Amino acid sequence: MRRRTKEGVSLVILLLAGLILGNLLGEILGSRFPVLAPLAESRGIALGPCSLDLMVISLTLGLGLRVNLVGVVGALVGIILWWRR
Repeated sequence: MRRRTKEGVSLVILLLAGLILGNLLGEILGSRFPVLAPLAESRGIALGPCSLDLMVISLTLGLGLRVNLVGVVGALVGIILWWRR
């Protein structure tokens, strides 16, 4: 059971690293080379703020994700790296 947890954590880390590095690379390439500008176009998914008020403490949560094409490729590379290890 512990091994599965470690595998899941490593998958999430590689997936997020691929997304972050891919988005960063896409933004750099899109800003430097106008021909590659479509690679830098980001699409967003957002979950608006949700509030929980318990009289003593108030909690507000929200989640947003912006991904470009190179970020998706980076995430796929992360999944492939996880699969091949």
